[in-house]
Amino acid sequence: MLEFINEASKIISDTELIKATVKRTSTPMELGGMKINLDAEGMEILIPKWASDKMMKDGLIEVKYVEELGIKELRKTLWKESRETNLTKIDPQFYMKARATIKRLMDDIKRDPTPEKIQEERKYRDAFMDIVNCRMQKVLQLAITESIPQTISENMTIEERILLKEIKRMLTTWKDQVTRIGDET
Repeated sequence: MLEFINEASKIISDTELIKATVKRTSTPMELGGMKINLDAEGMEILIPKWASDKMMKDGLIEVKYVEELGIKELRKTLWKESRETNLTKIDPQFYMKARATIKRLMDDIKRDPTPEKIQEERKYRDAFMDIVNCRMQKVLQLAITESIPQTISENMTIEERILLKEIKRMLTTWKDQVTRIGDET
C-alpha cells in the first residue's frame, strides 16, 4: 500500500484548482466536465493543474501558482509543528512541493556546485526532515488512539492518511496475533 503514496500525492496535486490569467481569448473549453471561459484577456480563472500545461503551451493562459516551498515557509512550518502536540494545518501538497524544491536545489548544485548552494540545499533538507520526523511521530501517536478528532484528521495530508491507515492495519493484525488463544480463528 505504501508504494502508492507518491502516486496518490501526484493525483491530488494534478486535480488541484490553480489560478491562471487569460493571455489570449478563445471560445469556451470543456475540460473534464468543467467549462472554462476564456472571454477576456487578463481575466483570472481557476483550472485543474493537469490542464494548465497544454493551455500554457498554446499561449492561452499564464499560471499564477508556485510549485515550491521556500525556506522561510518551511522554517515557519517547522516552528509551528514543533510547538504543537497535534498535527498543524499544512499545505495539502506539502510533501510534493518540498520534494520538488529539493530536486531543483540538487539540479542547481549539479549545474553550479557552489558552497552557498550546497549549504542552502542541506539547510532545506534538514528542515524538511525535521518536519517529516515531527509529523511522523504525531501520526504514530494517532495510530494507537481509538478515534481521531475531525479537526486533526483535516490537518493530515494524503500521505499521512495513508501512513496512518497502514499503521493501524498492522497494529490490529499484531494485536489479533498476540492475543489469540488456542485454536481461535
